[in-house]
Amino acid sequence: MHDDEFIAYLRAYELQREYRTRVDQIIKDIGQEFDEKRSELQNEKLRYLELDKWHRNILNSCIFPFTETEVASRVGYHFVRASPLHELEVPNFDFLIYNPEKKSALIGEAKGQLDDEGEVVKQTKERILIANANSDHIKKSYLNSNSADFDFVMGVQWYDANRLAKCVARRGGGIVVWQAGGDFKTESVKLGIFVPGNEEKDVAKSMMHHDDRLNHELSDVKTSYEFKTFFVESHPVAKMTILNFVDARKPDGVFTFDDLLELVRNEIGYMDEATVKRQTNEIIELGLKIGLIKEEGAALYKITETWA
Repeated sequence: MHDDEFIAYLRAYELQREYRTRVDQIIKDIGQEFDEKRSELQNEKLRYLELDKWHRNILNSCIFPFTETEVASRVGYHFVRASPLHELEVPNFDFLIYNPEKKSALIGEAKGQLDDEGEVVKQTKERILIANANSDHIKKSYLNSNSADFDFVMGVQWYDANRLAKCVARRGGGIVVWQAGGDFKTESVKLGIFVPGNEEKDVAKSMMHHDDRLNHELSDVKTSYEFKTFFVESHPVAKMTILNFVDARKPDGVFTFDDLLELVRNEIGYMDEATVKRQTNEIIELGLKIGLIKEEGAALYKITETWA
């Protein structure tokens, strides 16, 4: 029975009025609930994007000194790739840095926000077991070596480092803590190793690198939050930022798949080509879905607005 038919069936004016009043109230309540849920979802998305941004900032600060500054040349360590073991679809770390002469690898995790240090240390120790179980894959696939020593690292914001280090020490050590943050004097971003305090000797030693020179050099090193625009495991919406760069290179805003592919390859060129192409496809598909880009023809796309 349609709504109008039901109202006519009621006949009495008072009943009809009461019915309309209650229906209007229900519709109003549903609309209000929908708006509240939508607001909650929007806030949740913004929160995840903010967390993703700070994770990316700390990850960039951990790898940048080993790519373009003096530290890499002085100590011989170089950034190899992000997301080692990603292709095995197992819980993985965020970055891999390697010194081929000393056959020393740094396998690290970045944490933009430290809510529960106990849970974070527990998770990292579990990932250490996975990395060690796949050590042959890491050596042969990424390092081109039959042997390598692993140091496991956790990079956090400077104000979280002490709390994290104390928790690592209570759990037996075995993780080196790096701290990153702004230098108020120079307004630059610095990275350094957090030296453990009055811990048991063996535990404190396990929270420093095996390479003493690296320990010495890794102190207030100038770094950057903005080395890579995104990583494979970044939030899908955060990856849209790269469209700003393809737009900048095209005066009319029109670009091809290959134009974007080149930019994505510059960001995650350490991944296999199939992954690079898949990531490029996903950026285009999401850009079309949310209206950030539109199709201009066969394999041609145009920016509709700039993603900030």
